[in-house]
Amino acid sequence: MMKSTNYSNGKIAKKAIIVILSLLISNMIANAQVFQIGNREYRFKDSKWFNYSSGIKGDIIVPDRLIVRLASREKPVTSDFKNLGISGVNVISRRLLGDYYVLEIAPNVDPFNVVQTLFQSAVFEYVEFDALGTYAATPQDPYFPEQWNLDDTKLRMELAWDLSSGDNSVILAIIDSGTEYDHEDLDNNIWNNSDELPGDGNSDGYPGVAGVDDDGDGLIDEDSQGLQPGEPGYTNDLFEDDDENVFIDDFYGWDFADDDNSPISTNYHGTAVAGIAGAQTHNCENGVYTGIAGIAGGWKTKPGVSLMILKVLFNIPDLFVFASATAECITYASENGADVMNMSWGWYNFYDWYEDVVNEAVNDYDCILVACSHNFNRDITFPAKYANTIAVGATDENDVRRPYSNYGPELDVVAPSHVPTTTLNNGYIDEFTGTSASAPHVAGLAALIRSINPNISWVQVRNVIRSTADKVAGMDEDFTVYYGYGRINAYKALKYTLENYGGTLSGEVIFHENITIKQGATLTILPGTIVYFNPYIKLTVNGTLDAQGTSDNPIVLTRSDPDNHDYVYWEGIWVNSNGSFNLDHVYVYGAHCGVYSSYASGSIKNSHFEENSFGTYINQSDNIEISNSKFINNNWFGACIGYSDGLNINNNEFIENENGVILNRSTGNLCENIIRDNNNQGIGSENIGDPNLSTARYRPDTYPPEVNNVIENNSQYGVYISSNSSANLGTMSGDPRYILCGGFNYFNRLSGSYDVYNNSSNAILAQVNWWGSMHNYGNIWVVPKAEEFCFPLPKPTSSKTPDILTLLLIEAYSLEVDSLYVEAIEVFNNIINTAPDNSIIYPSISGIVRNYKRLNDINELIANLDDLHTRYSYKLAGITAYDYSVTIFAGERDFDEALSRSEEVVKIYTSDRRKNEEAAWAIFEQGTIYEIMITELNCGLGKSSDALMLQAKTMQNFSRVVKDYPESEASELVRALYGEDLPYVEQIVIPENFTLHPIYPNPFNATTTICFDLPEPAKVNLKIYDILGVEVWSMESRNTRYEAGSHSIIWSGTNRQGLPLSTGLYLIRLTIHKFSETQKVLLLK
Repeated sequence: MMKSTNYSNGKIAKKAIIVILSLLISNMIANAQVFQIGNREYRFKDSKWFNYSSGIKGDIIVPDRLIVRLASREKPVTSDFKNLGISGVNVISRRLLGDYYVLEIAPNVDPFNVVQTLFQSAVFEYVEFDALGTYAATPQDPYFPEQWNLDDTKLRMELAWDLSSGDNSVILAIIDSGTEYDHEDLDNNIWNNSDELPGDGNSDGYPGVAGVDDDGDGLIDEDSQGLQPGEPGYTNDLFEDDDENVFIDDFYGWDFADDDNSPISTNYHGTAVAGIAGAQTHNCENGVYTGIAGIAGGWKTKPGVSLMILKVLFNIPDLFVFASATAECITYASENGADVMNMSWGWYNFYDWYEDVVNEAVNDYDCILVACSHNFNRDITFPAKYANTIAVGATDENDVRRPYSNYGPELDVVAPSHVPTTTLNNGYIDEFTGTSASAPHVAGLAALIRSINPNISWVQVRNVIRSTADKVAGMDEDFTVYYGYGRINAYKALKYTLENYGGTLSGEVIFHENITIKQGATLTILPGTIVYFNPYIKLTVNGTLDAQGTSDNPIVLTRSDPDNHDYVYWEGIWVNSNGSFNLDHVYVYGAHCGVYSSYASGSIKNSHFEENSFGTYINQSDNIEISNSKFINNNWFGACIGYSDGLNINNNEFIENENGVILNRSTGNLCENIIRDNNNQGIGSENIGDPNLSTARYRPDTYPPEVNNVIENNSQYGVYISSNSSANLGTMSGDPRYILCGGFNYFNRLSGSYDVYNNSSNAILAQVNWWGSMHNYGNIWVVPKAEEFCFPLPKPTSSKTPDILTLLLIEAYSLEVDSLYVEAIEVFNNIINTAPDNSIIYPSISGIVRNYKRLNDINELIANLDDLHTRYSYKLAGITAYDYSVTIFAGERDFDEALSRSEEVVKIYTSDRRKNEEAAWAIFEQGTIYEIMITELNCGLGKSSDALMLQAKTMQNFSRVVKDYPESEASELVRALYGEDLPYVEQIVIPENFTLHPIYPNPFNATTTICFDLPEPAKVNLKIYDILGVEVWSMESRNTRYEAGSHSIIWSGTNRQGLPLSTGLYLIRLTIHKFSETQKVLLLK
C-alpha cells in the first residue's frame, strides 16, 4: 500500500538546532529593508537581516559583527579605524585562519556605514557580516522526523553523515522503472554523462526530442554552438554518440524499455527507490528545506553520490521485468563507471548466462551489486541468490523480520522496509513497502563506503556491511537464515571502513567516538576539511595519516565546540609504533596533545597548534621534521621531545606557551626559530638532553649574517639546562677568514629572569651569539661573540672560559659539523676516558649515541655503551652508559632486554638519595616501555590479558613517579600527560585459564554467587537447568561479552520470569568458546 503526498513548503524538522541571538539594529537600519555592498545583498525580513544570493534567501547575518582581513594581513588596530573616521569598533578575536579577524560594532554605531567605509578602503581587503547557522548533523528536511529507518536506533544515519554524506564521483545505478530525474529532492544528484556534448534539450538539463524546441529558445535541434540543422558548421551534437558507447545522448542513463535516452519514471517504484538511496539531505529551495533525507544524498549544497538512471520494462500492475533488460542495465552500468547497482526485483530460476553477467560485473569492473531477497516468504530469488551479490531482506521498526521477506543461507543482511516516506513522481509517498525498499538502504550504504574509500573492493564492502550489522533480538547467533548477519548500521560500517581500510575525509566531519587507523591503512584528509572531535575523543594512527592542506585551504582539526573556552579537550592524534604522519598546513586546536608520536615517523610542516595542552609530543621517534609551523598558547608545551634523536626543528614560532621546546634525553637541531613570550622556559634540556643551536654557517662575503634562533622575553628562562643535561648554543669552528660555524642566535631576556640558566656542572658552549641585556647563570662560555666577526648587536658581559675537556668537546662538535662521525665518536670517547666521573660525560655520551645513529650502526653503539659500562661500572660514565642503553634497546623494540636493564638502573638510582631526579626519569622511562608494548601487542586496542597487565604496570610506574618524586621534572611531565590527580593503580591480576569456581553458598536459600575467570575478553553463555534438563534461567543476553578478569553473578533462585523456583537440585553450565563446565547447586526453601 502507498499513499501520495504533494510537496510541502511549511514543515520544518523539530530536531533542528536553531541558534537565536539578539540583534541590535537601529530603527533607521531596519527601515532601510535592503542593503547592498559590491555584489552582495542583504534584506530585512521577519525582524532579521538575511544574506541573499540571486534573489534566494540564505543565512541570517549579524550586523554588529564583521569578519575582516587587512590587505597587509596584520591584526587591525585602533588607528586603522580612526584614520577612516570610524569609532565604536573593536577587535574581539584572535587571528583566524587566512588572517581574518572578528570585529564588534557598538550598539549606537550604524554597522552598514562601517561596512561601506571599510569595503571602500584600500586598507581592508575583505569585509563581510558574521552569520548565524545551525549545528549538529540533524537534517531539516520536513519529512526527516518521520524517517524512523534512519534514526539512532537503526542505521544511525546522523552519525554516519558526520563521516560522509556521499561523493558525486561515486556512481550508484538505479536499475528500476525509471526515475523522475527533475524531482526537487533528486535533481542535483542525477548522474550526468559529461562525455556527451550538450545540444537542444540539454541546456535546461534534460534530453531533447528531435524536431522540437525543447529549451524554448526559438531554435530547434541546435548543437552546442547554437547552430541549427543546415547551417554551416552544424555538428548535430544532440543526435550523435559523442562518447562512442553506442548509446546516443545518454545524458543520465538509458531507457532499456523503450530504447531511448529518457529514462523518466513510468510509475512510482523507481523514483521511490532512488529517494531512499540518494535523495538530497538538508537541502532547501528558496530558503525552505525540502523533502526527505537519502542515505547517500549529500549535505546542504554538497551533492551526494551520482544516481545513474537505468529503466527496464515493468508491466503495470504486475510489475514484470525482462531479465535480459536488467542484464543490459548491468552491462551498461559496468562499462560506464558505476560503483554500485541497486536491483529491487528478482525471479526464481537460475540462469548460467545471468550469473556470468553478474560475475563479470564484480570481477572485471569491481561493481557492488545489491539485490532484494523478494516478498514471497520463501527462498531467496535471483539475482540476490547469486554468490557475488549482496542479498537484502526486510525488517520493521522493531527490527523484526517482515513476514513476507524471503530467507535462506544466501541472505547477507536485512534493512528497514515499510519506510514512512520517500520520493514519488510529483511528490512524496507516505509508505513504501517490500524488500524493494530495503535494498536501496544497503546500496546507499555501499555507495557511502566507496565515497570514503574508492579503492575498497566489492568483497571488502560486503564484508564491512556484514561485520558491522547489528545483531537484533531475533538472532541467537552471528548469522541466521532470516536475518543474515543482522540489520545494517551505517555509522558502524563507515567507521569500520576508515579504521580497517583507510579512506578520505572532506568537507565537515565529526568524530563522536575514538577512531583507530590500523596498520597498513591510510587516512587521507583533503585540503579545506574541518574535522570536529567530541570531548576526550582520540584519533589513533597505527597506519598512515596523510593530512596535506594548502595555504588557501588548510585542514582544521578542532574540538566540536571551538568557541567554548570552558570546553574539555579532545585527546588528539596519537601515532603509534610503525605508524607515520604527514601534516602540512594543518590547524590543530583544543587537543590534549595535538600530535603524539611514539616509535613513529613523520613530519609537521606549515601548521598551527593553538590552545592545546601539548602542541606535540615526540617519543622514541627519530628524525622527525618540524618546520615552518606555529605553536601558540599551548598550556604545557609547544613541543616536547622524549628519547628521540636527529630531529630537525626549523623556522617555527613557539610563542606564549607555558614551555616552548623541551628535549628529554633527546638531540635535535634548532634552526631559525622564534621562541618568545613563553611563561616558563623557551628551550629546556633535561634527562641528558642535548639540543643543538649551533647550526649556522657564515661566510665573510655574505655579510651581514642572518640571525639563527631568536630567544626573547621568556618569563623565567630563555634556555634552561637541568642536571645531567647539556646544550650546544654555539660552537665556533673553522677559520673566520673563510668560514665560521657558530650559534648566531639572538638572546634577549627583556622582562624574563635569565637568558641561559645552566643547572648542570657542565660548561655550556654559547659562542658566536648576540645578546641583549644578558643575564645568565652557571658556567656558560659566550666568547667569542658574534659582534666580533660581523654585524654588532648589544655587547654582553664576560663569562667563564672553557677548560681542556670543553675544548675537546668543541673539537668533537666541529668534526660532527663536517660529517666526520667516526672521528667525532673517537673524541667523545677520549673525553670520557679522560674524566669518567666528570659531568662532561653527559654531552659526550649523547654525542656518541647521535653519531652512531647517523652512521646507522646500532650494534656498534650498543657495544660502545656496554664497553663503557664494563670499564667504569661504578663511575658516572658506566652508570650513564648503561642507563642510555635502556633507551637504545627500547628503540630497537628489544623490550625484554630494555626492561631487564631498566630494573637494574632503577635499583641503582633509587638506592642513592642524591639521585632522585635520575630515579624519577628511570621509573618514567620504564612506564613508557610498558606503554608501547601495549600497542605492539594489540595494535593499540589494548584488550588482551597481557595488554591489561601492561596497562596496570604503566600506570603503576607513572603513579610512583608522582607519589615518590613529586618535585621532579618527570613528575611534571606525567601530570601534564595524564592529569594532576593520577591515582596509584594496583596491579590487575589476569587469570591464566577459563574457570567456573565452586558455587557459594551451596546449598543456599535466598541467593548464591556464581564466580568465573576469563584469561581474555570473551562472550559468556551462562544457563541454569533443573534436574530434568529443562532450562529455567539464563543471562539476559545469551552472548554477553566480558573483559578479561574475574567476574561474579548473583542468582536469587528464580526463573526467567523472576518467579521463585522450588527446592531441588539445579545444574549451572558456563560455556565460553570451546570451554564448558557444569556444577551442581542445591536450592533449599
